[in-house]
Parts: sequence; structure tokens; C-alpha cells
Amino acid sequence: MEHNEQILIKSLPDGKLAASDYERVSSPIPEIKEGEVLVQTEAFAITAGTRAGLQGSASYAGAPTTGIVMGGTGVGSVVASRSDGVAVGQRVLTGTGWQRF
Repeated sequence: MEHNEQILIKSLPDGKLAASDYERVSSPIPEIKEGEVLVQTEAFAITAGTRAGLQGSASYAGAPTTGIVMGGTGVGSVVASRSDGVAVGQRVLTGTGWQRF
């Protein structure tokens, strides 16, 4: 069975980003509720805002914290849907974070 691969913020960087600032984990694929969809991420954006969001100060996205999935916008395909407005197979642009599902 597939798992949800996620990249978590392990520590807030002091200077240049390093691989040690992140942690790769595997978790169960989330169950969807009525009105929700499950998206398999194909690509996500890594931008200047991604780095700025880890600076340690609050931004429009809120203050960064450790132990959570690194945030970001991604594109992917809907693999399960409990929403009348979104069909399986549809491609979407949404806030996926750095994770597979």
C-alpha cells in the first residue's frame, strides 16, 4: 500500500538552508471526508517566499514552526473525490505542501 511521503520542518535555519533543516517521513494516506478531494502531488513550487517563510518572523502565512509539513503550492491530479464539483482525474493547483498526497 502506498504511503504519504512528507517533508517536515525539523529546525528553523540559522543562515543557509541545509538538508538537516528538514525531515522526510512516511505517514498513512489521509482519509477524505464529504466535500473533500485527495490530490496526488506532481510538482510543488520552491520560491523566494518559501525561504522567506522560514526566517523566524511572522508573515502573511503566519509564524513558522517545526514539526509540520513544509508549506507550498503544488499541482497534482485528483485520485479520490467526495466533492460534487471535482472529478477523479482532474488536475488542480492548490496548497499541497511538500507531500505526495
